[in-house]
Amino acid sequence: MQRVGFKDFFMSATGNTPFPYQQRFANDVMLPKVLHVPTGAGKTAGMILAWVWRRFYHPEKDVQINTPRRLIYCLPMRVLVEQTRDNIRSMLARLTELDPRVADISITVLMGGESETDWMLSPEKEQIIIGTQDMLLSAALNRGYAMSRFRWPHAFGLLNNDCLWCFDEVQLMGSGFATSIQLEAFRHLFGTFGAVDSVWMSATLEKQWFYTPDVNGLADDQILGLSDEDMGAEVLIRRMIAQKTLRQASESLSDLKNKYPEAVAKRVLEQHIPGKLTLVIVNQVERAQKIYRELKKHADDSVDLILMHSRFRSADRLALNQSLTKPISEGGRIIVSTQVVEAGVDISAAVLFTELAPWPSLVQRFGRCNRYGESEQADIFWFDLEEKDALPYSSAEIDESRKTMLDLEGKSVSPKNLPPKDTPMIHKHIIRRKDIIELFDTSPDLSGNDIDVSRFIRDGEDLDVRVYWRNWEGERPDLEMPAPSRDEMCSVQVWTAKEFLKQGLGWRWDHLGDKWQRVQGRDLRPGMVIMLHAEQGGYSSDLGWTSNSDDLPVVIDGVSGLNQDEIAADHMTYNGVWLTLPQHSDNVVAELDSITKTLQIEQGVVKELSIAARWHDAGKAHQVFQETMLSGGELPPTKDIIAKSPATHQRHSQRYFRHELASALAYMNCGGSDLVAYLVAAHHGKVRLSIRSLPNEKLPVGLPSETKIARGVWEGSIINAANLGGGVSIPELKVDLSMMEMGEGSWLEKTLAVRDKHGPFRLSFLEALIRSADIRASIKEGKEGK
Repeated sequence: MQRVGFKDFFMSATGNTPFPYQQRFANDVMLPKVLHVPTGAGKTAGMILAWVWRRFYHPEKDVQINTPRRLIYCLPMRVLVEQTRDNIRSMLARLTELDPRVADISITVLMGGESETDWMLSPEKEQIIIGTQDMLLSAALNRGYAMSRFRWPHAFGLLNNDCLWCFDEVQLMGSGFATSIQLEAFRHLFGTFGAVDSVWMSATLEKQWFYTPDVNGLADDQILGLSDEDMGAEVLIRRMIAQKTLRQASESLSDLKNKYPEAVAKRVLEQHIPGKLTLVIVNQVERAQKIYRELKKHADDSVDLILMHSRFRSADRLALNQSLTKPISEGGRIIVSTQVVEAGVDISAAVLFTELAPWPSLVQRFGRCNRYGESEQADIFWFDLEEKDALPYSSAEIDESRKTMLDLEGKSVSPKNLPPKDTPMIHKHIIRRKDIIELFDTSPDLSGNDIDVSRFIRDGEDLDVRVYWRNWEGERPDLEMPAPSRDEMCSVQVWTAKEFLKQGLGWRWDHLGDKWQRVQGRDLRPGMVIMLHAEQGGYSSDLGWTSNSDDLPVVIDGVSGLNQDEIAADHMTYNGVWLTLPQHSDNVVAELDSITKTLQIEQGVVKELSIAARWHDAGKAHQVFQETMLSGGELPPTKDIIAKSPATHQRHSQRYFRHELASALAYMNCGGSDLVAYLVAAHHGKVRLSIRSLPNEKLPVGLPSETKIARGVWEGSIINAANLGGGVSIPELKVDLSMMEMGEGSWLEKTLAVRDKHGPFRLSFLEALIRSADIRASIKEGKEGK
């Protein structure tokens, strides 16, 4: 491939010449930790294209090697994640003629929903993963929101190894900001496979924010900002001096109370310029909805009205986002929004209205007015708020901003005119090393509860659950109901959902019990996925979440294709084809080899991975599994041990049976290494650090009550003799569960030693590789059998 300079590369992708800071960002051997440039200066394009160019084209070969293959682009708000994805796709599409490798870069939006797993299957390929801090940080902490607990380790491994994290608009991250800093430190402390790095981006970022227990601030040379050379660029200086005059509006929430939405709407319509964009930003969803309603009452039909906030279902939000890019009509456009427009929004208003907010937020809002200096004059009006109306912000933040806004009355608030301000950030909740160690274990406690990571992800008032609506007859939902898709889920604040559930019940799937579980308000925890009956209401496609039972949502059918039970079980065991154990094992070993040959993993570790792939399904020779394979009515064309069946999903006669536990026990019986045994057991994410019986687990009839049993495998049960392929076979074995006992030589002691030797991030990455190879092999087997 011929060498391509970054300037030409950037122009091919965007049609524009890169600013000098963008060229430095791409060309320097070491990436800065902080990209500190004003709004509208091209941070996103600079970040994305620098990563691609450094990965494929940088003249220093070591830079290419040390540029991680996964770029994790983390946004604080969910509303415009899809818009960011579309912008990135557009840039990369223009580069495909230059280099076919760019066409192979997958772009994934991580927003929740069980269908979002394709990105996990290609750990050896370049990827851009875009999502909110809720989804990405929870997954990076091994507690992925809106994700099956059994997929947590898979995502945990991939998001903490061989990845470059980019955090956009960090002033909005709250508790998640300190977590992002600590995670970067822990990756270097515990060790990873492949290079890892992080970059934080913002126009209003302070150096002192980077002091945490494990990070001692930043050096000056780790911060990249605008230089005198940048300020000489005509396009950039036009943005820096763009005229936008600040004035205080006479309308005030404290004075007008219930009449405030109507007064604001009338003022907005008075100032609105036909053919132009007017942007109205308020601090609470309910106020945005009320102002939007008033505008619909009073605005001319020629005016395009759009409501934007974080409480829409993904499908409805996507439709709203697409309307942002449409040409503005003669009547103009008015957008009523909450804080969601402060990050990742490429819009430019002729008139901006904003409620008082913390100074960093106001700077971001100013950046959405006359963004490119396209108008000689633009206007910004602000509404004052009193202490009782300050939420979600503190009264101290509001008071400090008010002083600054009054000082700027009648002046332009262009980026060049904004006063320098030291904005403190207090890290209330800081994740520690011991927390990461504890979070490696994904088993719930004896009460069925998990470690709550919400305090490390967002501040208290911003914590969410995800809700979706379905129709069903009878008292309980159908067990065969499809799993939720991303399109139908709506994020709702926990406290709001608790209030709503005082009127009725919600439902969540119990993956351990394989059943629907009733949920009341007191049961809710951040990150939960809750199903409501459509007749319970609470949602309008026009307004989003309303909490009003009279607002009945249109049900969006689940598109995952899997019911909840199949997700909890092993649906790929029934992939339409008879397959023997050696055939499947051979296929998984081959897939693993194709994954590992391009990764930076020591050969000794690769060898142990290959052994784990060979043994991962040895437990399918267990009597329970083989009985299930033969229960579909059709006889297999071979007498060999069967790994896959063309039958539809069948339940095991022994509830909770896990073949991978039997696999690990068979391997340990043959004297193998603890690392391989752990990887064999963990390849479905269900048997990891501990082996214990589940609630209501029962022994087969006729066995003594003292017989040990765990995950459907009991002491003395039979694992049949089997050929595993590759010249490996096992004799008939009786299951030995003595490792369930505590103390020396126990399963827990062995697996904790493996975790501590390899580190939580490296070990979870090895888990992910085995899981990816297994799924890829199963997918190919299913296709070949059809």
